Amino acid sequence: MGERPRPPQRLLALHAKRMDKKTEVSGSLEVQARMKEIGIPPIDHHLAVLHLRSGRPPTSTESRARKQGMKLDPRCNAVRDDLADSRLRGQVQAARFVEGRPALVATGLADLRRKPAATAPLDAQLWYGESLSVFECKNGWAWVQGVRDGYVGFTPVQALAGASDLLPSHQVSVPLTYRFPEPSIKAPPLDSLPMGALLRSIAKRDGFLELHDGGYVFVRHAASADCGRPDWAETAQRFLGVPYLWGGRSFGGIDCSGLVQTGLLIAGHSAPRDSDMLRDDEALGRALAPNAPRQRGDLLFSPGHVIMALDEADILHANAYHLATVREAFSLFAERIAARGEAITLLRRPYCLR
Repeated sequence: MGERPRPPQRLLALHAKRMDKKTEVSGSLEVQARMKEIGIPPIDHHLAVLHLRSGRPPTSTESRARKQGMKLDPRCNAVRDDLADSRLRGQVQAARFVEGRPALVATGLADLRRKPAATAPLDAQLWYGESLSVFECKNGWAWVQGVRDGYVGFTPVQALAGASDLLPSHQVSVPLTYRFPEPSIKAPPLDSLPMGALLRSIAKRDGFLELHDGGYVFVRHAASADCGRPDWAETAQRFLGVPYLWGGRSFGGIDCSGLVQTGLLIAGHSAPRDSDMLRDDEALGRALAPNAPRQRGDLLFSPGHVIMALDEADILHANAYHLATVREAFSLFAERIAARGEAITLLRRPYCLR
């Protein structure tokens, strides 16, 4: 997604080591003990799994901002003049501080909007099963913060459900699947779930996963939650032809940074939401010169935009020029932005490519 005014972002400062095989998703108590050891609060279960599996901590730009006396980024810090996250007490001024209430996304997609209105700009989307913190519910809207990327916004209250002690067991592995009220393809679906949606299965029945909330998902449309797709560029390529949607993160519509983030998350790696955050995230990958030789999975940044290299010659990106996700020659893209006085400013090579 293109840039908005961008003070430094806030990401969780974790000092995580690669997860021991004995404490993977199947071992809830072991995982929670491991989370406590590295200082992750209990509501951040799936975030813990992602970071433990990635083997590296994300960048703590929040501490850097504090040292420099800079304002925290409201995109990923729950702070308003009238209300703020209690964890930010002493760092920001607000009329009232509250502790976030843990919850889960209960619909296929939960839109995060800039204001509590259906006509407000769409800034991001959360998938079914993702964890979040709720700071306020008012007039049918909840002010929330996603756990995995820390993004803050307003979403309809009906898109949320109470938190669960169960860790995600599976994630949707196909572009779209259905959540049925019973294990039958003839039953009218309750909802559609996007690729990446997190499933908490309690049993298998007649070829379906029975979910903790009573729904059913076809078992062949799901993969283990702790088994990411190593080639995240391959995942991104599945979005070829999907329409461009500012703030989108599904096959119904996606933007440039949503495409990158989706590929990385499904591969089991954490990633921030917006293009400037990806550009500035030193924990995501090594910064290289803009004209460095490109390899598959490299991220290239131009003003307000992020693209990924498929090889030295071709790139993949969701963009407003085509209003779609396309594969095209890097040379054509470079010529197009040069015509308006722009150029690639940075190449970042994700550490997962090493």
